Amino acid sequence: MKGLLAALGRFKRWRAALLWCVAIAAALCGAYIGARYLGVSPPFIGAGGGGAATGPLPETERLVPVRRDSLQSSVSINGSVVFANDKTLVFGSKGFIDEVLVTEGELVAEGQPLVKLDPESAGQLLRAVAQEQVNYEDALDALASARSPALEIANAEKAIADAAQRREDAQQAFDALLAPAPDAVAKLESALADADLELQNAREELETLLAPEPQAVRAAEEAVAQAEVTLKDRERAVRVSYGDAEADLRTAEQELAAAMQRLDAAQNTSELKKPRDAFAEELIDYRNVVKKWTGVAITDEEAKLVPSELFSALGFDPSQAYDKNYALFPDGVIADNPATRWNELVVFAWRGLYPGSSLIELRCDESTLAPRRTSDTSNTNAELCMNRDMDNAWEAVHTARGELESAESNHEQGVSDANAAVLRAVKARDDAAQKLDDLSDGSIDDRLILTRRDAAVASLDKAERDLRDLLNPDEIEAASKRERVELAQANRDKAAQDLDKLLNPTAATVSAAHAELAAARAQIADARAALRRIHSRRALNIALQEAAVASARANVEGATRRYEDSTLKAPFDGFVADVKVEAGKEVEPFEQIVQVINTGRIRIEGGVDEIDVLSLRRGAPAIVTLYALPDQEFDGVITSISSTGSNDQGVVTFDVKVELSAPEDITLQSGLTGVARVASGEESGILAPDPAILYYPDGIPYVRMMEDGVVVEREITLGNGDGFWTIVESGLEEGEEVIVPIELGGQFDVGFGGPGPRGRRGPPPDDEFDDF
Repeated sequence: MKGLLAALGRFKRWRAALLWCVAIAAALCGAYIGARYLGVSPPFIGAGGGGAATGPLPETERLVPVRRDSLQSSVSINGSVVFANDKTLVFGSKGFIDEVLVTEGELVAEGQPLVKLDPESAGQLLRAVAQEQVNYEDALDALASARSPALEIANAEKAIADAAQRREDAQQAFDALLAPAPDAVAKLESALADADLELQNAREELETLLAPEPQAVRAAEEAVAQAEVTLKDRERAVRVSYGDAEADLRTAEQELAAAMQRLDAAQNTSELKKPRDAFAEELIDYRNVVKKWTGVAITDEEAKLVPSELFSALGFDPSQAYDKNYALFPDGVIADNPATRWNELVVFAWRGLYPGSSLIELRCDESTLAPRRTSDTSNTNAELCMNRDMDNAWEAVHTARGELESAESNHEQGVSDANAAVLRAVKARDDAAQKLDDLSDGSIDDRLILTRRDAAVASLDKAERDLRDLLNPDEIEAASKRERVELAQANRDKAAQDLDKLLNPTAATVSAAHAELAAARAQIADARAALRRIHSRRALNIALQEAAVASARANVEGATRRYEDSTLKAPFDGFVADVKVEAGKEVEPFEQIVQVINTGRIRIEGGVDEIDVLSLRRGAPAIVTLYALPDQEFDGVITSISSTGSNDQGVVTFDVKVELSAPEDITLQSGLTGVARVASGEESGILAPDPAILYYPDGIPYVRMMEDGVVVEREITLGNGDGFWTIVESGLEEGEEVIVPIELGGQFDVGFGGPGPRGRRGPPPDDEFDDF
């Protein structure tokens, strides 16, 4: 909406300028064509040629001198009227509407009841009050417990017991230090034995590396010989691969044929016939039920709407049309009204001609939906509840549509999978054929021989290196094994020290164990002291529980307010602008229910671009003009300027609000459009009237002047303008006269288009008219 208003504002500012430019351009083009092709010159074209004109000016033009003066620049804020006191009321909980006590346009006083929830919803809110009251009572019980801290006493006694256990453990550790347990001694002795074994193994590996055994040398020599035999075997084995390639190709062709058969089977659409037929039947049934009650043959797009949306689209209100007091034929002629989509004769037949018309029900929410049935159009006695009849038919269409979409999706997935399998089979067949071709011309055979020979050569090289390494041990490996021997020796020494430490504890170790025992004894004393401190914290715990009681009491008050607010009341004096619900409707929490407006305060909400926003300030005065009241101005003041802008296709705008007092003798409507003008600065220079400024096709501005009785064109450079006058930065001197179109009354028009945009240069951009 803001973009449209901005476009309208720009269009209004430039439309007069555009019309003048088009008229002048048309006149110039006509004159040129007449002179060029028909040999006819317009009244102002002289014999000089070259685009200049001689002789007097026509009656529609006059000479106006340019002058040096000050130009007041302003910022225009295009927007629409909204009411400052506008509140939409909501319920804070879910429920059903019991009563709507007001209508749209009705005047209301502050505190007047507007809408009420049903008794069941109000009862649920009352139960919430009761639950919060229970929570409040629980908080009171917790407060009473805080005043008698039995739990903290129990925890303190447990801490004393834990400290006693620690003292017992420390005592046992101290006793074990002085007299170690046999199993602990056995464990350390086992660790010492393992360390001795690791040391022996490390020494043996070092000796083997430095002096290899003869059988290890023979094994390395045999590995060299085996590598040579493997090389020869692999060269012979590669030549039998041709037969394998042929078998692979036959297998790939068989798999391709099977994949093609599966694709043919997947493309069969016979399985979709049943859900399609079912959906078509249910759609016909839904159309028939609609026509049964409204007489309307709905379109395919309307058949996609749920009953409530469909009735809205048809302009059909069942509660009104089937009301015995509603006049179907106000002019007394029993005929269908062509101004409505629904058929009055069908409704009349139900209301006046059908024998059981008294049994017809529009809504039957208290009843469950009837079992699924076929079309009711053949026997109208089958269903006399419009709500249930429409819902049954719609639910059947919705279910059938979902089953059809699911079947079609499964069918498309099966075809896609089958196509993918065919593509994979074709690739496998092509790969097998290519491999066979490569074997046939010998290219792959050579590669296999070289590859496998290289592998055999590498194996032979490795065996030879192993033999050399065995006969000539690597110094780095020898150093590593020596380090292993040293590490094993260190581990063995540590295991011996641990065993000795266990059997012969040092004085420091005994002292540390004794200190742990003393610390455990001190912990018991601390726990007992903590028990004594419980009573000192009792006042703090009571304060915390009292705060919990206060919070629970606040929750009770909040639940009570929600229960009291189950009837919405007018927040201020005003009128009801919109009622969004009706009796019996289920509403969600914070769903909009009713809108109340006070027309005493109004404002214009619009936007300005990122250049103009820097010249605005809150509290600045503004002159407001409404397009509905073009001859009347209102005083306003800027009350809000957004701190962040919005970017729409590269155009950054900022929201601005201008508040004004509502006129006493005029009732304004929300949504009226207008413009607020705010003075932004002053600039001096040579001023030329806007109607005198023209533009070449390439956008360069120029003016027409009279020099020595000849009309000439002179290019100029433009500065800022206000929609009436524009500063000419170069091309004109003060006192020079320019040609200006005039009205029939003899005055040149400098007031068209309203106030122009601040700081604009050059002709109006094309996108301003494209937006409109």
